[in-house]
Order: sequence, then C-alpha cells, then structure tokens
Amino acid sequence: MQCIFQDIAAASHYIGGEAASDSVWVYGHIRDGREEEVREQILIRISELLVDILQIDPSQTWAYINPLANTDMVEFGRTLPLPGAELQWIERMPAGLRERLLEFNKNATG
Repeated sequence: MQCIFQDIAAASHYIGGEAASDSVWVYGHIRDGREEEVREQILIRISELLVDILQIDPSQTWAYINPLANTDMVEFGRTLPLPGAELQWIERMPAGLRERLLEFNKNATG
C-alpha cells in the first residue's frame, strides 16, 4: 500500500457551492478483479480508520477507489499481477528485491 498526503487549502474544495473544509478525502487506485463486497469493505475500512485516527464524524469522510486493470499499473518496473498472483510475481523479481518484497509481504499478511 502506498499513501500520498496532500494538503488542500480550506477554500480550495467545494461541494454544492459551499466550502468543504471540514471533510477528509481519500482517493486511491486498486487493481481490478476484486468482488464488489471486497471493494465496499475496503472503502468502509478506510472511513473507519479516518474516524478512529482523526477523531472525526463519519459524515466528514469521503473515500473513492478507482479499479485499474493490472496491466494499467507498473511497480518495480513491471506490470502488476492479477489479484491472488502476487507471490508468483514476486518470485520473478531479481534476488535482492525478491527477498525484500517477500519480507514485506510476510509482515503485511501477519
């Protein structure tokens, strides 16, 4: 997972002609191929994390995910695998990178 934080001036975002300065937006890209229920749970969890971490009301959270085909995304110089084929993709990486990614994958999945 990758995150980029970008501050937006209070008067730079509007909803319905009104400044929307009290809200938090998350916009991200994910690989296509996940079931609708999985995408919904990702969005709900993002909102829950915003509420928990920032101590804000759920009505102040806005989250969007844009599914892209795995071939529309490149990481480490290679197009991404289909969901579920990550380990095979990692196994084809150069040795040093492969070990680093396997360690990261192990830590991320518990």
